[in-house]
Amino acid sequence: MKATVLYQRYRANKGWDRRVLPCQHLALRRLLATVQQLPFGFPDADAEEIRVDETGLLLAGFPRSGNSFLRGNLLRANPGLSLKSHSHNVLELLYARWSCTPSLIPIRSESIAPVISLAVFHGLEANDKAVVAIAKCYRQWLALALRYYDSRTQCWLEFPLSESGYDQANLFLEKIGLEPIRGGGDYGSNDDLLLKNPRQRSYPDERRATLLETARRTYDRAMKDSVHDSLSRLHGEAILKCSSSVTLPEH
Repeated sequence: MKATVLYQRYRANKGWDRRVLPCQHLALRRLLATVQQLPFGFPDADAEEIRVDETGLLLAGFPRSGNSFLRGNLLRANPGLSLKSHSHNVLELLYARWSCTPSLIPIRSESIAPVISLAVFHGLEANDKAVVAIAKCYRQWLALALRYYDSRTQCWLEFPLSESGYDQANLFLEKIGLEPIRGGGDYGSNDDLLLKNPRQRSYPDERRATLLETARRTYDRAMKDSVHDSLSRLHGEAILKCSSSVTLPEH
């Protein structure tokens, strides 16, 4: 499906608040155009699925950025929580602003980490074009996420979480009436995935050092300086948001 068609689908959805999506949003069009170059589905193209009105908490990080770790720990600490995650659609952040939905946004400590991890996850670690497309997609995703930043309803977290990162996350959770998460290597995500895909027993992860090294070499070889530099700059801005204070509006 062409990017322009996806864009029109977002705009034409009857349930969509027209204040949320400007009529001429070139950054969104660029992101959707880049998505067409990926050999896997991302992001969710269903505008109706982006609505977060009934959501207690939105988990809205880029793929391979710690979403599963946070989801597992959040649900373990808060059984029954209305948590939306893993659609990876940056437009959810904009919609969450309008609906005042609290949002957690994990950001990897290295700019290339989600790029090479996503390449490994989809078996594309030696595919130059795919790795470059993922990097461009992440760069455009970051640009939109930064545009939609709102310190009143969002908590950006540098991942992996440090002790201060846990403190920041738990302060945010306390302010929205949720129980704190605990540290350690308790991911709690594979059980969730196995329930959805009972025939699949293993998932690519970042312990596959050989594949990660191949993906890193592919990134270094294929990436143009202009793309790498702009990605690094945007990633640096995102990391600064992770250290920002959390202030939620009084209800």
